[in-house]
Amino acid sequence: MNRLCWDLERWERGVRWAKKGLFDYRLMYNEEALYTEEQFKQVEEIFLEFCKDCTKLQKYQNIVHRYEEKNIRERFTKAEATTYIADWDTLYHEYKEKCAAVCPDEKVLANIAVILTYEKYRTRGRKFPWVVAPSGLIENIKPKDLMYIPEQDDNGEYTYLGKRYTLRPMLSEELDISIEKSIYDEVEVIE
Repeated sequence: MNRLCWDLERWERGVRWAKKGLFDYRLMYNEEALYTEEQFKQVEEIFLEFCKDCTKLQKYQNIVHRYEEKNIRERFTKAEATTYIADWDTLYHEYKEKCAAVCPDEKVLANIAVILTYEKYRTRGRKFPWVVAPSGLIENIKPKDLMYIPEQDDNGEYTYLGKRYTLRPMLSEELDISIEKSIYDEVEVIE
């Protein structure tokens, strides 16, 4: 009986934690938004600089959290050090402006950022495209053609969980997807 349980648990772990395959980043890439080689090189330099600055800021945040060094103890109390959050918004805003100066079209910038992040520098981190071109990524991800969504209908042709549904056409323009808030706008700081 125990052996049977072990086999079932092993099977369940295999099903639950099995890798589904690599993420297909091409869904964030828009074939119609083309970029020049010069734009790519300039954004690549900004990307490498962004990675260095993020690493430095993360290391500093970790040093403050550990509260071991003398100069950190002089600047922060223990409570401040444990709840310290680096000023990521300023860093993100700075790099978003730098990239917008090089490439004002969000879709093109999103394409460059996706290629840099998912093809050329795979081990660097995945936040760069979402920091510098969130609207462009959303526009690239949005479906471009007609979609069908289920709508509850007493005379519908499809049945699901005892209710009847009809598929209603919906244009991608009807989707209200936008990014206007900062990543940290909803985080409450406890003092």
